[in-house]
Amino acid sequence: MQQATIVLVDDEPANGEYMTRILSNYRVRSFTDPRAAFEFCSSTDFDILIADQKMPYLTGIDLATRLREVHSSHLAIIVSGYTDSDDLVDAVNSNVIHKYIVKPFSADVLLRHVRGAEDALRIERDRLSVESLLTETNAKLLQENERLRGDGRSVLDSFVGHDPVVTELKRLVAQYALSDRPVLISGETGTGKELLARAIHALSPRHQKPFIAINAASVPESLFESELFGYKRGAFAGADSQKSGIVALAHGGTLFLDEVGELPTQAQSKLLRVLQFGTFFPVGGTVEETVDVRMISATNRDLRNPDGYPFRRDLFYRIATLELQIPPLRERTGDILPLFRSIAASRSLIIPELSEEAAAVLGSHPFPGNVRELEGAVERLSLHCAAHGLPVISGSLMREALGGRGVALSPARAALGRAEVPPRAPVAAPAGSGLRARIEAIERDMIEDALRSNGANLSKAARSLGLSRQGLRNKMARYNISREMLP
Repeated sequence: MQQATIVLVDDEPANGEYMTRILSNYRVRSFTDPRAAFEFCSSTDFDILIADQKMPYLTGIDLATRLREVHSSHLAIIVSGYTDSDDLVDAVNSNVIHKYIVKPFSADVLLRHVRGAEDALRIERDRLSVESLLTETNAKLLQENERLRGDGRSVLDSFVGHDPVVTELKRLVAQYALSDRPVLISGETGTGKELLARAIHALSPRHQKPFIAINAASVPESLFESELFGYKRGAFAGADSQKSGIVALAHGGTLFLDEVGELPTQAQSKLLRVLQFGTFFPVGGTVEETVDVRMISATNRDLRNPDGYPFRRDLFYRIATLELQIPPLRERTGDILPLFRSIAASRSLIIPELSEEAAAVLGSHPFPGNVRELEGAVERLSLHCAAHGLPVISGSLMREALGGRGVALSPARAALGRAEVPPRAPVAAPAGSGLRARIEAIERDMIEDALRSNGANLSKAARSLGLSRQGLRNKMARYNISREMLP
């Protein structure tokens, strides 16, 4: 939040001048007449109101009450010479004012209250921003869900693959859809976990009810409980009305928790109660509410062995009543070329024929980003082949596309369809390391490449990798990657 704008109201000019001097680092507008202050505040944005309680025409509480009706995005601090005023206590409890200060007071006391109001405003505005984003995202998901309800089977059919493991996976999805038990879908990033969750919902008896999705890594921990369970009016500063959480919004339908391993510890215990008893308490609520939801969770971690990330064992057994494990793309190489063609067809992209070497490069690539990485490669190849009019995709061009780097639109690059260039150096892994270590080395290299090519911009790099911003931060912490260390 930028420097706060403060409106001071005190009918004694000396008091106003005293407080203005204390608040010299803020933008301050001072008034001696509360009526003039009301007119100003009704048409001007401001952050904090500081008003004397005992004034002619309007008391400080009266002014704060009237302003709350026309300008709700501020906090009020009342200054009073009385310590036992029931009106002040009632005003705080009813959220009309944020705090009150008893005269006489020191400069430190006033500054402490103003800074506390700034912090409360910052938290509330962050919450509103996240709430707006979640509302917009869920509206899009609901709209998309309406499109999918017509033919649930088509959702499952869009999970392309003929590998025996994939065939069995589809059979289990159709079977699990008929149940109402929680499902845990495990798999690496980009394998299609949300696609299977949507297929389960679309094929289930709940398909006419909402499918609500939330990524646990995308919501700040301080706001998670209020977003998950909602809140009551007056639960915290700025809670002027009650709001339903996503658990209540999913009533009758399916709640999909992506990256469930990122759930804050306190939210885990409350979610366990939802699964056990179908009940929860909104933030600030005293009456338990009942909800009917089917829970589907997804993770790219081994929650049985969380490796330093705390996850309740009892919650794990609840969310994993039924389990699905999506194999990584490198373990079903026979599906890579059909997937390549399916992605191009579904997006109406024109892709030239693949040379034998290009097909071999495609089939042998480890795909640490799985289907999401393959989608990016298809997009890049389509753009560059169209730009250069290439009739065939060469092995070197396929390596460039799979390396996650754009191909420069230059005459030299135009020859890529006819002449090979040396492939990118392979990612080094420790001698004698196993498959997991090699995959992690590749993943680290991809993250560093994405950060370099996007000027160390986390949002752009996360988007290019198909990750959330928080998901990228987690992986950077895991691999000890710092933007400052990038060349």
